[in-house]
Amino acid sequence: MSVSFTAQDVRILLVDSADSGLLSAQEFFSPYKMKLDFCNCSRNAISAVRNFNYDMVFLNHIMPEMSGIEVMEIIRTMDMGHYQHLPIIALTENINSVLKEIIPGKKFNDLLLKPIDEYKLEKVLTLWIPIEKRNSLSSQVDFDHIYGLDTVKGSAMAGGKPEQYRKVLALFAKDVRMRLYLLSKIPNSNDLAQLTSHVHAIKGASASIGAVFISNLASELEITGKAGNLDLFIERLPVFYSQLEELINNIEDALKKSENELSGTGIKKQQIPLALLTELDSALGEQNVFEIDRIMEEIDKMEFDSNHIENIENISDHILMADYDSAREITKKLLSNTG
Repeated sequence: MSVSFTAQDVRILLVDSADSGLLSAQEFFSPYKMKLDFCNCSRNAISAVRNFNYDMVFLNHIMPEMSGIEVMEIIRTMDMGHYQHLPIIALTENINSVLKEIIPGKKFNDLLLKPIDEYKLEKVLTLWIPIEKRNSLSSQVDFDHIYGLDTVKGSAMAGGKPEQYRKVLALFAKDVRMRLYLLSKIPNSNDLAQLTSHVHAIKGASASIGAVFISNLASELEITGKAGNLDLFIERLPVFYSQLEELINNIEDALKKSENELSGTGIKKQQIPLALLTELDSALGEQNVFEIDRIMEEIDKMEFDSNHIENIENISDHILMADYDSAREITKKLLSNTG
């Protein structure tokens, strides 16, 4: 198994009532050289979190005695503020069963489907482990300088693969472009918690692409929001917004330039194979989550032009929100175009 970084100073707790599940997970986490603790009992997990300073907790959603959601809620109510912001990742075999617990305002930070996929695990770890705790193992990059980005560091965190880095940058630009609308408005006290949650997400995501300056600005703004200092938040927000918008513009320009250069070389990008689209259409119609996840993993490993990437991202967004009808509608349009 190949990983793009190690994190020797990171300590993680894995919680699963099945010892076989812990053993299987260990194989995926070990290459990152993190300190790993294991618990197969909910009450022992709560005790471990109280006694050790963990960077992340991976918590099985369904367990006997006490569910993962109950354990997570107990952790969030512990006295020290650290527990309110500790990244807790739900391990689940059914995305729909925990989706409502990770939307803004809920208490799981993210989820990871079981059985664990190494590519998706790396995305979760990259998002929630601070950049200063990650030791990159590669530095390959094919982009020119992008103002506001350390492209060498960002590419390394994408596994040193230029095409993968392009995909990550495209997803980041799309996600932040949608959040900019919310950040453009002057907040009131009722909006502060939600906006702070968006800033937190941008902080982690920007660090993962090499946008250190933006990540630091987001960190300062997040601290202000969590402290409930609305006046200072409003004062700092315009600078953060303008710098973030400039970064997104720079990324989008670089992606367009890169796409044009690739087109000029005569390199033909893949189309989604007709058989795979047909399988996806069927799985979406049956709402077969396991089959949908398997097919999307295959698609995610391919290289496409910008039009295909946008369609794939839209399908993924609809699947994440369990809107299978909309995802299927896009799939059918791709099928008709491919046919």
